[in-house]
Amino acid sequence: RVFFETRLGVAEGQGKVVHRFVVHWGGHTGDITARYSLNKNRLPSDLVEEMREAYRRCEPILTGDAPSEGDVRREVARVLLGSLGYTEKELEGVDLTDVEQVRTLTQRRVTPTPKKQTLVSVEELPRYLDEGWTFVGNVGYDRVLLNPPEGGAEPMSRPSLPILTAEGSPALPR
Repeated sequence: RVFFETRLGVAEGQGKVVHRFVVHWGGHTGDITARYSLNKNRLPSDLVEEMREAYRRCEPILTGDAPSEGDVRREVARVLLGSLGYTEKELEGVDLTDVEQVRTLTQRRVTPTPKKQTLVSVEELPRYLDEGWTFVGNVGYDRVLLNPPEGGAEPMSRPSLPILTAEGSPALPR
C-alpha cells in the first residue's frame, strides 16, 4: 500500500491522475467533497471510465516499467545536443538513436574550427573586404592582417607576399 500510494503521488505530480482518485484508490474516506462526489461506493459509470483511463496513464509508474533503450538514447541525445545550442527544429530530421549522427553533431559544436587569418597587401584589401573578410590590423607599412568571413573561408588564391625585415627589405630564407 505504501509503494502504491507513493507511486500514485509521483503520477499525481506528473498530472496523470487527480488527487481525489488517489485518495479513493488508497481506501481513504477523503474529505467531505469526496463523500458526496463519489456517491458512497456507487460510482457513476462515466466516473468509473475516467478512473480507468487515469489508472492506465499511471500504470507504467505503478509497475515500474522502464523506458526503452531507444527512448533513453533519444532523450539523452536531445538534452546533450540542446545544451550545445541545437534547436528542436535543427534536430527534426536526425535519428537521435544513431550514435554516429549524434557524435558528428556533437563534434561540430565542440571542436572549434580554427580561424585562418591571412596576410594581404594593401592593394588586395578592398577585394577581401568585399568578400566578407574583416580587418584586424596593419603589419608593416604595406600589409594587413584579416579574419575570414563568418563560417570560415580559405584564403583566396593570390601571389605569395615576401617576408620583409624591419627595415622593409625582403628577408632571406634561413
